[in-house]
Amino acid sequence: MGQFSWRCADTKNALLDRGIKPQKNCTTKAYLLIPKEFGGGYFFVDNEQRGREYDGYGNFFDEQGKKHDAYEELAKWNGLLPEGYNPKNSDMVQEARSNAIEKYYTPEDPNVSPYQDGNYNSPEILKYPMKITERPMKYEQAGIALDDRNQGWGCDDGEDED
Repeated sequence: MGQFSWRCADTKNALLDRGIKPQKNCTTKAYLLIPKEFGGGYFFVDNEQRGREYDGYGNFFDEQGKKHDAYEELAKWNGLLPEGYNPKNSDMVQEARSNAIEKYYTPEDPNVSPYQDGNYNSPEILKYPMKITERPMKYEQAGIALDDRNQGWGCDDGEDED
């Protein structure tokens, strides 16, 4: 699997991978919001906190520093876990991630491009779409996260990087 990154629902800024120089229209800190049905709150990344930087692969952290995979969480929230799911079984975790990734990137309407911003991460496709923001807030108050076409690597060549 390749790298994953998103644009925050509240600012439209792209989440940068660790080690990438801060840029206009990008952020180095983000929150993966948790639906209230699953406890509420958030997981986060902060490229200024050692050990809690964004690695480009969908890993966020809780306050205790435990790593949480965004797509595994998406699978839990949307009933996409394999039968008999055991979070200690790496094959089952990978299957859960794959199920969520496939659902996230494959709209039910085959006429909709899966690479068009926001069409795949919507309530029409996922009961609990992924919501990533630059500020902590309640899941229910946030819009959906949009895909970052540059996958955390910053601006395209030729884009303004002021």
